[in-house]
Amino acid sequence: MSPDALHITGDEHADRVLTDDPFALLVGMLLDQQIPLEKAFTSPWVLEQRLGHGLDEAASHAAEQIRFKPAKRDGQPSDYTALVHIVFQLA
Repeated sequence: MSPDALHITGDEHADRVLTDDPFALLVGMLLDQQIPLEKAFTSPWVLEQRLGHGLDEAASHAAEQIRFKPAKRDGQPSDYTALVHIVFQLA
């Protein structure tokens, strides 16, 4: 793994997926809000193993288009819990 590789999960294969695929990292971040960190960030690698390949370029491109605006209270950014619904469809 390169020196700039992510070291989050303790599993070399899962960390490589997170390093190489920004969408996988986003999936891990979203899952981290719902399940323990260790499981959340290894999930993209598990998904890749189950699919037999990584997520395609279209999925990565779609994830890059997601933009968030911070919640505000009295004009200042504020913590806010939100549910983000993302639909995955197999071609």
